[in-house]
Amino acid sequence: MLSVCVDSNGIKWFGTDKGLSSFDGVKWSTYTTEEKLADSTINKIVFEQTSYGPEIWLATNNGVSVMGITPDAVTCATPYRKGNTGLVSDTVY
Repeated sequence: MLSVCVDSNGIKWFGTDKGLSSFDGVKWSTYTTEEKLADSTINKIVFEQTSYGPEIWLATNNGVSVMGITPDAVTCATPYRKGNTGLVSDTVY
């Protein structure tokens, strides 16, 4: 189960089995475990507006990652896994 979403800025986000990709109409960007994603396989994408600004939550086969997103930048992901949270499983759909 892989995901495709469009955020409020019109950026298209693609969850794949090799990481997260985005396309803003001109430029492609890709994020992998090197950017601290919990896993390369992205099962689901959810956007949330928080007090920190817009964030993207990524459900993976090895936990959940959250990244801050703005039109100009994406922060490194923070991984949440069974070992460092209350998750009962690392596989998240």
